[in-house]
Amino acid sequence: MSDIEPVVSEKPSRWYVVILVGLPVWFAVSVVGALWLYFHLQEREAGERQAAFAREISIASLADDLRKFTSLIGERHTGGDEPGRNLSRAASMVEGALGPGNIGLEVSRHRGPSDWSLIETAIPAARQDADSVWVLTGYDAPRGGIGGQFNASGLAAVLAAIQAGANDEPVRHLRFLFLPHLHDEGAPVAETLRIAAETMTARGGVDSVLWVEAMGAAQELELRAKNPEALPVDNLADIGEVSPEPFGLEFGDGVPSWLGEAMVRVSTRGPHQPGEPDIDVPSPTLTADAAGMLLELLRRVSGVETIDPGGPAQR
Repeated sequence: MSDIEPVVSEKPSRWYVVILVGLPVWFAVSVVGALWLYFHLQEREAGERQAAFAREISIASLADDLRKFTSLIGERHTGGDEPGRNLSRAASMVEGALGPGNIGLEVSRHRGPSDWSLIETAIPAARQDADSVWVLTGYDAPRGGIGGQFNASGLAAVLAAIQAGANDEPVRHLRFLFLPHLHDEGAPVAETLRIAAETMTARGGVDSVLWVEAMGAAQELELRAKNPEALPVDNLADIGEVSPEPFGLEFGDGVPSWLGEAMVRVSTRGPHQPGEPDIDVPSPTLTADAAGMLLELLRRVSGVETIDPGGPAQR
């Protein structure tokens, strides 16, 4: 009989099996979890920044302006007696919102090419000889609708941005021109833009020109320009993007070429299309979000230090 005892294999330890199987699973789950957490925090941070940009905008006040321009005033163009009177009402509303009884800015009127005026106001820089950032927006509307997107949303967003930034101290003047003819194809748009250009050059150096309309379709801004060099691409982080689509505004005879080269369209959707109905009231919440983005853009291009999402506005 042999003295050699048979070798009996031992079963691996249960903990050894757990480690061999569990470690790769734990590693995979950890990687997936870390990636989820990273993107979740990124998304939350972006949402916090967006909320911070809009926190100075009053949704209630903006909603009231949208209602007045669309429901109380309605059609605003030169195509009839009632729409013409509504265009005058819109001008009076803009002037009243900007003046001493409300925001408290100095307001002036410039004679337009027809019966309606260009309305100007400004948030001045400390230095009188500083260049100017100009914001143009039309207070008229395309024919056949209430002009909700074009341009009640643009008007409400600009007025909200002015109200929120009225006490800012920009490095460059922030000047605003409200135009009676930009969306009505039957109106003297080219002549209106020519007068606007003369008004701008009379105030000194022009740093940039922003044309604001259709601000009630999305939260973030869409910028278009004929001349890409006019785009403030270094100032768009978190607030918007440059559209690859063409500029969209056809300038007529008499409009200075420099204006077309300098103008940047700021909106939340593409331009109005011929025959497109504009019969709905834009969302006050979306318009307020876009107005907050517009306010931030204006602060960046005019030299006001941008806000800290975790605290009060920084100047």
